[in-house]
Amino acid sequence: MSENRQNFKILKEAYRSFRKKQYVNTAVILEQTVRSSPDDPYPYFLLAVTKLYSADFSGANSVMQKLERVNPSYIPFLQLNAFLGLKSARNREEAISVYLNAIEKAPSDKVLLRGLRQCEDLNNFPEFQKNSRISDLVVIKAPGRISVPVISFDHTGKSRGKRRNGKGLTAAVSIVVIASAIAAGVYLGSMYVPSGFIGNRTGAVNSSDAEKIDRVDITGSGYGLFDRLNRQPVKEFYTSADVMISQFNEARQLMKNGEMNRAAVILNRIINSNASQVVKEKCGFLISFIIDSDDRTYEKPDIKAIQEKPYLYRGVALDLEGRAANVKRFEKGTGFTLMVDYDGRNFRWIAQVFTPGGNAVENGQNVRVQGVYISGIGADNRAYISSARVDVVK
Repeated sequence: MSENRQNFKILKEAYRSFRKKQYVNTAVILEQTVRSSPDDPYPYFLLAVTKLYSADFSGANSVMQKLERVNPSYIPFLQLNAFLGLKSARNREEAISVYLNAIEKAPSDKVLLRGLRQCEDLNNFPEFQKNSRISDLVVIKAPGRISVPVISFDHTGKSRGKRRNGKGLTAAVSIVVIASAIAAGVYLGSMYVPSGFIGNRTGAVNSSDAEKIDRVDITGSGYGLFDRLNRQPVKEFYTSADVMISQFNEARQLMKNGEMNRAAVILNRIINSNASQVVKEKCGFLISFIIDSDDRTYEKPDIKAIQEKPYLYRGVALDLEGRAANVKRFEKGTGFTLMVDYDGRNFRWIAQVFTPGGNAVENGQNVRVQGVYISGIGADNRAYISSARVDVVK
């Protein structure tokens, strides 16, 4: 029996014990598993939950620290960490800040978005905070046979995607899935990719960063470019692998030219398409590179384009002006609502801004915001901007 299969059977047994509330047995099994599979985040996550249910809070904290080192973007970790932040928050604003930080890493996770909305919308926050349970805001799933794809680099510097224990659908089922996606999605073909920005820049990145970008490639033959298993509708749809590869390579070239915002739009299009999970992981890596880039150009956006397809703009750097309202002070910064292009009576867009500055702005001030678009949040899908700079406009 292979090591992966053996570990999977052990995890199934641990999960079975967990469901029976046999937490001592669960912990013993999982302690063994994390030693044999130190890079797998799932057993750490289940062990942390088990220790919380056993009231071993010190042990849970230790496991959470290890899990963060293994995979800080692991969605179950983000959900559990946000839940613990909610429980320890001193007020509603601090809980909202905790969830916003988590959503910045996983902007499309419905569980995190639901937690944020409940913090924002419920009238009696202390009661909600007191009565919330782990199972309300954290998804505790059984171990799956198809693990998260891993991106690694071989001796040539090319990245490889690996998917373990996955099996393809039959040809007939694949045809049905593809037909459904075509009906629900958007054809790309040779379709023009809108930038959604006004203005431009051309300043190439340094050679070290260019080399990192080049190492992320989707032309390898070790995996498929399309997701044949997903039955859900997709926002964008590729009918040609050549088109996907061409646009991915275009995004890499734009990054090397310093045109990070335009690259982000293309990469987000692939992430929200029928691309395989391995391809999406590689696009996500490049998006993270863009967000972490020190040399960003903040551009005035085509607001209508962003309103039509907000999912294309995660990670782009925006230059906005408008009036500040609903200013709230947090321990680590300031949050406020920005009425974009406010002329005294009307405005074109609403964005929620968080900036590290403690006294960055007051209610009613006209401001200029330079920040990164993270996602739509709340019931009205309001834009969330993580700000690098806020200036009061006289």
